Amino acid sequence: MKAKLLYFHAGKSSFVIKDIEILQEQYIVVDFFFDTSNKKQYLMLFIKQKLFLLKHIFGAKLIVCQFAGHHSFLPILFSKIFFKKSIVVAGGTDCVSFPSIGYGNFSNKLLGLTTAFSFKSCHLILPVHQTLVEYDYTYQPNDFKKQGLPEKNLDTWLKESGWEAVLNRKGTSWRKLSPEEQLSVINEATARPFLMANPSLVKRPVIEWQSSKGMEISVGFQPNEWPLR
Repeated sequence: MKAKLLYFHAGKSSFVIKDIEILQEQYIVVDFFFDTSNKKQYLMLFIKQKLFLLKHIFGAKLIVCQFAGHHSFLPILFSKIFFKKSIVVAGGTDCVSFPSIGYGNFSNKLLGLTTAFSFKSCHLILPVHQTLVEYDYTYQPNDFKKQGLPEKNLDTWLKESGWEAVLNRKGTSWRKLSPEEQLSVINEATARPFLMANPSLVKRPVIEWQSSKGMEISVGFQPNEWPLR
């Protein structure tokens, strides 16, 4: 007879569904969905999760959490109390911290605490890919609004992403330009002087990614795309 495995996740993405399918070959998988998209429901979700754990923890052999965060706090806590083996699969926003753009679990104090507790208290942490362990990730908190915009960087961004992607025409800085100045920006050559003179016109964040193909650029807030880099 297959042993029971409790699987906790924050959404049934394709890789979560695939993980469950693989685990079902060896275990009876009972999963719990913790919807992190609606913070107003967190208290109710914690109550439901606690009742779920009380119902299933005694017959479970293993607890698996897809990523660390609020949804993994109670499962890992219960695994310690009831001496159950627990695994956290790491590889999402639980593994990064970009303070200047508020990205990553540790940008939120409470979320950072539940994430850290889950990592420290589980029996095993499994990275989604070995490169998460081996790659030398670096973060440079450059604030070009205050420090100025390096010409070399701007030229790279314009070349790789195009001036229309880099120029933020929805922000306050753009609206402060006169109608004549706005109409004069028609290509990279006319946009560049404005970007150099006023870095606030750059759509942020701009992230330079090192990949096997070389330097890749992402412009603007793209939280769903960043974990795929």
